[in-house]
Amino acid sequence: MQLSITLTVDPIADFKEYFEDRYLGNGKVCIGSFDVSINKHKDYDIYMLSFGAVTTKMSTMLSESLSVRNWLQEFSKISNSILTFIDLESSGDKIVFYKGKKVEIQIDDEKRNIILENLEENYLDEYYKLTQHLYL
Repeated sequence: MQLSITLTVDPIADFKEYFEDRYLGNGKVCIGSFDVSINKHKDYDIYMLSFGAVTTKMSTMLSESLSVRNWLQEFSKISNSILTFIDLESSGDKIVFYKGKKVEIQIDDEKRNIILENLEENYLDEYYKLTQHLYL
């Protein structure tokens, strides 16, 4: 006895259907879900708005996306943000907006949790003060 199975798989049609499900028009695509939260900072009278990618691959893609960085910087400007950064997980943080300016500052993971008492006045004082509770 011989059994023969023929599968009809059309990779072009499958991709077309996949793409059409995610294409939003006007050059925009849906890339997936995010976790969003708004929390009052534990020590200061400010609020933290956090967008979290739900997968590591999405997190990596977003950290490298020029479109995402531009959106974060524009949102930061109109919301009077003090600090906007991308958490690069174990690689550190990438500051993209700081004290009213668009910036590109990489903070390595081992420099995230500097003890504030040992911190001299410098350009990144606000970063360390506002993020200390996240990494200690």
